[in-house]
Amino acid sequence: MKNQRLIERLFFGMGLLFLCASLLMVLIESSDVLLLPGSPRFPAIVHLITLGFFASMTMGIHYQVFPRLFKREMAWKSGSWIVFVLHLVGTAMLAHGFATGNKVMVYWGGHYLVSTAIMIFFGQCLVTIIRTSKEHRKWSYILPGLGMFLTVGMGSMLALDLMFGTYELYHYGYIVPHLLMGAFLFLIPMLLFPYYAVASPNEENHVPLKLIPIILVVVALMAIVSIFYGWNYNRSSILTLGWVDLMGLMAVLIIQEAKVGWSNPRLGAISNLRVVGWLGITFFIMLFLISKMMGAQIVVTKLVVSGGLLFMLVPMIPSFLYFSRNYADALVATNEDKQQEVRLFLAQGILGILIVGSYWFGLSMGIYVGCAGYLLGVIWQGKITFLPVKVKV
Repeated sequence: MKNQRLIERLFFGMGLLFLCASLLMVLIESSDVLLLPGSPRFPAIVHLITLGFFASMTMGIHYQVFPRLFKREMAWKSGSWIVFVLHLVGTAMLAHGFATGNKVMVYWGGHYLVSTAIMIFFGQCLVTIIRTSKEHRKWSYILPGLGMFLTVGMGSMLALDLMFGTYELYHYGYIVPHLLMGAFLFLIPMLLFPYYAVASPNEENHVPLKLIPIILVVVALMAIVSIFYGWNYNRSSILTLGWVDLMGLMAVLIIQEAKVGWSNPRLGAISNLRVVGWLGITFFIMLFLISKMMGAQIVVTKLVVSGGLLFMLVPMIPSFLYFSRNYADALVATNEDKQQEVRLFLAQGILGILIVGSYWFGLSMGIYVGCAGYLLGVIWQGKITFLPVKVKV
């Protein structure tokens, strides 16, 4: 049990470390350059957040939650240490390679180390569910691991092509589906998986989780069309239809979040923040569609970056930090804890909106202030994550 708690906290610590590194990179370097997709440091920052933070926290939460959900130990427990080492070294190599333009490090970190770590992790999740008795088996909870496995697999091929250029995959039409898969097949299912397990652990009929197969089909169609026809709305209406479908998903999520937040006081604060995030993202998707159809490419690029930043800074990062410490069986949230969390969620939401707004209007100082404040919030959250838990007497 002690080893299990240690591996969970190592993954949470790794996630916090990479997140702080990404925020520090923005603070140290020129924000005007860093937040442009064409900048060599931009993919370094993105992967420090996605692979470094989100993937690490996802694995830590799975190692913490699966034994409780499925009433059995995680398959091949000792493999968790291998996953930790491979993911830590691989993500660091990948980010450093992107930041310095070293393709060899990107190739070895992204194509081999990180991919192997995620493959082992997904295998652990799959085998654990297969071995679980039918009464406790919940296949919907494999979806975040599956989405991460598919997204990293596509990223592995991109790293291979960046190194050798053999397959001609490293282009906009292949990178965009990679981003779509990461957002809608990995991150959104991961947002829902712990959220609804906490809200109602015994409820099977979670509407958003049942929508995931539909999302899978929509994103797959968008990926196929964009690979073969390019990211061109004049050639295919499937891409437009896909974005409209994803907007519909956002509407369902907003309604579900509000219902759960109103009915479950334990999730009220985080639910309200997440609803704000979902509304903002839906607004950016609408603007993205309008701008794309009007041919305003510069506006489209800013909308993609702004929407992605808002998606990560408002609903995503606070949610992952929240669940990294609220799943522990021994943790009992006092009124003081809840008040601190409410203040933290509010501050992170405001700072996230400040960063996105500053990027949109080209205000470097706003980005610096927002990132500095956000970094302090992450450090504070890390402090309470690693403090001894409070046990009810």
